[in-house]
Amino acid sequence: HQALIKGIKGKFDSNGLLESNTFAKISKLVTDFTTSVS
Repeated sequence: HQALIKGIKGKFDSNGLLESNTFAKISKLVTDFTTSVS
């Protein structure tokens, strides 16, 4: 999952679309989702 998160972060960082607090919320959602799936 780290590679996926790193890829998402890199994509948004390079476009300058995502603030760090927004990314934190998204990564929490991703974590919650992957936890509930597995």
